[in-house]
Amino acid sequence: MPEGIPFDNVDALVEAIYVLPPETRDIVLSRILDLEEEALSFLCKFCTTYAFRSERTVSRFKNLYFFDSGASRLSNIAGWLQGMAHVSEEGRTFSKKAALAFLKTLDYLNSYGGDMEVNTAGGVVTVPRYRVTLNDDGILNSFSILWYRAITNKQRHEKAQAIFDTRISPTEQLVTNTDRLWEQSLKEAEDQIGLFDKLTIHRFYRHGSSSESEVVYYGRAFNGGLIYHGPGAGETFSVNLDPAAAREHLWSVHT
Repeated sequence: MPEGIPFDNVDALVEAIYVLPPETRDIVLSRILDLEEEALSFLCKFCTTYAFRSERTVSRFKNLYFFDSGASRLSNIAGWLQGMAHVSEEGRTFSKKAALAFLKTLDYLNSYGGDMEVNTAGGVVTVPRYRVTLNDDGILNSFSILWYRAITNKQRHEKAQAIFDTRISPTEQLVTNTDRLWEQSLKEAEDQIGLFDKLTIHRFYRHGSSSESEVVYYGRAFNGGLIYHGPGAGETFSVNLDPAAAREHLWSVHT
């Protein structure tokens, strides 16, 4: 591989084809084809193993959570591409390109927003700023998606405190058993934030001689769709600033 070109970045490889001398273009083109072949193989294996997991996350896509309908749609896409790959050489070429495009879109969602730092008694821990859930959207090869933003335990308690303070006066707090009211306020705060407990993260850290954990929750942020625009998509009822690019990339994220 020519020096300075990322071995696993297909976009950089495609750009390199147009600027490299002819004698090295074949090397880059071969690597692109390898990446597409690997993508199709990974997608099929991923869907096969994922369908039997009770925990709906995997290491590559640790910030994505597929509900049952989303997992079914994922399997449908893998089966469709695998079938296309056996129809003809043209079908196989398309299926490999589509698998790579689809995985790149999932990678984008998985890393959306980057990481954020949370201060703890033992120092700073890092957590994803967003996590994303996927459901079947009801149209070809597409998903409805919902972003959840990170909520620290401190933010959760501040929200509960604000609710609690509207229910009981400071004087009453001194003479009343408030445990039950606090639990109700905490539950209401979680409902208002839209916490989804399956996305909760525990980050362990050392504090003195003991090991403790910081709990980071995830609450509803905004929704959108992961929409397929390739062959057979038909009318998707979605807005694209660059429709040609959407068709070229096959999938696009809409908010």
